[in-house]
Amino acid sequence: MKSILKNIKPTGLVIMLFLLMLMFQLLFTIPTYHTITDESKTFIGFGSITIIEKNYEKSIHINWAILILNLLICYLLAVILYKVITKVTHSQRPFLKYLLLVGIIISMTFIFSIIVSKKLWNYYFKRPSILSEVTEIVQVNFVIPIITKPDNSGSYKFYFNPDYKIEERISWGEKDSYYCLEERILIYLKKKNLLPANPEPEIGNLSNLFFLISKSDFLVKPDEIYDDSDLLMGIIVDAIDKNNERLIIVGATSRQISNDHYAYYECVFRELGTENKITFIRGQYFFYDSAGIEGLEWYVIWLVSSLWCIFISFPIFTLILARYIKQQLKRKSVANKISSNV
Repeated sequence: MKSILKNIKPTGLVIMLFLLMLMFQLLFTIPTYHTITDESKTFIGFGSITIIEKNYEKSIHINWAILILNLLICYLLAVILYKVITKVTHSQRPFLKYLLLVGIIISMTFIFSIIVSKKLWNYYFKRPSILSEVTEIVQVNFVIPIITKPDNSGSYKFYFNPDYKIEERISWGEKDSYYCLEERILIYLKKKNLLPANPEPEIGNLSNLFFLISKSDFLVKPDEIYDDSDLLMGIIVDAIDKNNERLIIVGATSRQISNDHYAYYECVFRELGTENKITFIRGQYFFYDSAGIEGLEWYVIWLVSSLWCIFISFPIFTLILARYIKQQLKRKSVANKISSNV
């Protein structure tokens, strides 16, 4: 009994291997969706943990028998791998060597993940907050839902969008944070009790804001076949800021700029000069996906790339370490023989 306990005694490397095995199971997370019940299920750890989402509400169910069995199997496999590694490498303290390897991989994949995130979504860690000018609003004159359409001459302008329901969009944005785009402006104004009761159907000269946006070279250039990506849809907020100056905010989404890939824009306009000419001041944008790779944030990229790199590098590193230690032992043995002969 004592020998068995001694053989399965946890060491630093055993614990590391055990944790890596548990985390590696995340790569095989299985999401499913049932159209009849409108329910999605996500199975983690070979079915030991199930996350059920319905009507934007999540619940977690744990199968304790499978979870305990999973933990036991992972631990035993970690012990076996530890024995194999120590036998192959003849290393007295393999934990520190493998810890250094994991540390290097985690650091490199972290840098890789935030670079990929910037490329995919135009931000490193999280979406930028709403423009600071929105937080300076003290009064909202009106909110206009907009859509981009051509006029009689063929020039594109903003028009009132009668199909846009502000309360529905706010409710949608509060339930689904990923697709909370221009809705986040509406939610902020609502929390500050600045949101008008009804949208304004008359857009007036604000229809030319599209021209100002497009001529500013602010819009993202799409892939070749997505020529209508600049047909924006969203809202215009006509407001007064804390300096008692007119402030116009546009929050709008594009059509596809590449396959399943969209842009969300926020723009600021002010009245400048003696003629109170509306001028584009600045803007920001980020990308999102629909029916694409939405949810592939930096931390997901980091976790997946780290685990795969560790999985691939461990056996390679073990062979290299074994060869290195074998050569060191051989040299030591030759040196001992020479010294004994002397």
